[in-house]
Amino acid sequence: EVVVSDIEEAGDHDVFRKIRKDFDAAGVNQSDHQIRRTMDELMAQAIEQIKNA
Repeated sequence: EVVVSDIEEAGDHDVFRKIRKDFDAAGVNQSDHQIRRTMDELMAQAIEQIKNA
């Protein structure tokens, strides 16, 4: 579902909204800042992994 969300519009805001919605539905207590920070960290890791592949 997250991958499908990412196709909806340019950028990562659609993915953020999907994660926020899922977290809210599951009662996960994460701030928007924490979600965005983790998304940024994971993107940096993915880029590094691709560079080193």
